[in-house]
Amino acid sequence: MQVCRAEMGNASHFRCPYHGWTYSNTGSLVGVPAGKDAYGNQLKKSDWNLRPMPNLATYKGLIFGSLDPNADSLEDYLGDMKFYLDIVLDRSEAGLQVVGAPQRWVVDANWKLGADNFVGDAYHTMMTHRSM
Repeated sequence: MQVCRAEMGNASHFRCPYHGWTYSNTGSLVGVPAGKDAYGNQLKKSDWNLRPMPNLATYKGLIFGSLDPNADSLEDYLGDMKFYLDIVLDRSEAGLQVVGAPQRWVVDANWKLGADNFVGDAYHTMMTHRSM
């Protein structure tokens, strides 16, 4: 069950929409509605914390997560794509500023194809999208 539905922001806690259990922003279970009535003293909250992301890494301020604990390292996964990320992320010594709400696309494709087309490749537009 997805307990965080926000695209961005800050939160002190998250609430599961199914059972109403409340978790701190560190993933610890902190609230169970009618917990004593439903479970008596048998429920040990520390056994029901949210599971941590098994594979988490950052690259130049971007956060990457994989639910596969055996996934390749981010370094290996990015491969040659790091070159293109660097072009976009290193444009200014002041850094990159994200303006506006996040945009999300769901496509059945390798993420690198989308990143190449949506993040910084305007060069292909004059040929591929010349009818626009």
